[in-house]
Amino acid sequence: METNQHLYLGQEFLLWLFMKTAEDTIFDLSEQNEQNVVFIFEEQIVLDSVKGGDFYQTIKTANIMDCEEVMTAIKEGCYIAQARAKIIRNEAEWAFQIKTAPLSVKSVKLPIFSGEGEEGTIFGRTASIEMLQRILEALFTKFLIERKTLDLASEMKSFFNIG
Repeated sequence: METNQHLYLGQEFLLWLFMKTAEDTIFDLSEQNEQNVVFIFEEQIVLDSVKGGDFYQTIKTANIMDCEEVMTAIKEGCYIAQARAKIIRNEAEWAFQIKTAPLSVKSVKLPIFSGEGEEGTIFGRTASIEMLQRILEALFTKFLIERKTLDLASEMKSFFNIG
C-alpha cells in the first residue's frame, strides 16, 4: 500500500511540475529556504497509462511544453512516467532525467566546475549534487504544501481540461 502511495505522489508531482512550468518556469523557493530556480522540461517525455498494461508513449519534440500530444494523452488517462528536465539556479545548470516509479533522478549532468586539483573538483561536484538534492526536495515540499492547502486536484483538472 505504501509503495502505491509513493508511486501516486511521484506521478502527481511530475504533473504538478508540468502544470506550473506551463504557467512560469521560475519557482519561488524562499519558503523552503532556497533561492529561486528555473525548471524546464526538455525535449522528451515518457507517458504511461493510469490503467496499467504495456502502454507507454515517448514524445520527443523541441518544445515539449507546447506539444498538444502530451496534453491529449494526459487528458485521456496517461501520466508522465519520465521526463528530461533542467534546473537553473544563478549560473549553475543541472540536466537530468526524472521518473516516477520510484521518484528519482538519473543521468545527471552537473554544472561545469573547475576546482583546484582533484580534491577541489571532487568537493565541488559533491557539493553540486547536494545542492541539486536540496532544490528537488524544496520543489517537492512546495508541491506537498500546495497539495495540502489548495484545491490542487481541481486546479490540475482544469489545467489539463479533464472532466
